[in-house]
Amino acid sequence: MELGITKPGRRKVDKQTWLWTDDVKAKVRKKKSLYHVFLCDKTDDNWQRYQKAKEAAKKAVAVAKATHYSDVNQNLESRDGERYLYGLSKNRHRQTEDIEKFFGINDKDGHLLTDRRKTSIKVNGIELPRTAVFKYLGSGVASDGKPMVEMNSRVSATWSKWRSLTGVLCDRKIPEHLKSKIYRAVVRPVAMYGAECWPATKEVETRLSVMETKMLRWTAGVTRMDRI
Repeated sequence: MELGITKPGRRKVDKQTWLWTDDVKAKVRKKKSLYHVFLCDKTDDNWQRYQKAKEAAKKAVAVAKATHYSDVNQNLESRDGERYLYGLSKNRHRQTEDIEKFFGINDKDGHLLTDRRKTSIKVNGIELPRTAVFKYLGSGVASDGKPMVEMNSRVSATWSKWRSLTGVLCDRKIPEHLKSKIYRAVVRPVAMYGAECWPATKEVETRLSVMETKMLRWTAGVTRMDRI
């Protein structure tokens, strides 16, 4: 089974299997056979027989449709009408789904894959290389879905930005409110970039809290030896 390949133009058609009753099948089969007879011998008699069979097939289809819709209306008016309507809508939604569901993928030897790390993705027959971490829009995405790779990257980038501003943030001559504005406008956005997609775990909160406490302590000129 190949993934990532789409074949346009192959829409799923509703064949309306409920319409093909035994009577309809017999009438349509007779119509087709008489049409082939007419193609082999194009006489007026053969044409008239084909037209009669065609009309009979149309009537059989009309009767089957009327019977089916009558049954549907009766079911809707019954006590379980809401449940029946929900079943119809759910079945219709299932038929119009664009992606087919599958329960497993076999490898090239025909064995069922049970480890997702052994799967591969091919584009035009070329297998894409696998990597544990990659950058997307400036954020690191790990293969296991954990945020610590991006967390470490954000902490490192924030410290780099803070060090570039130590001449201003650690200057005792600059007012505290101005340092606060610079920190909130320049340093903190670096740490919070892409944070909307992080799971709010205790580990992530602790890392950010420790980092910010150290930065604010250095900015205020307070060391660990000082008692506050």
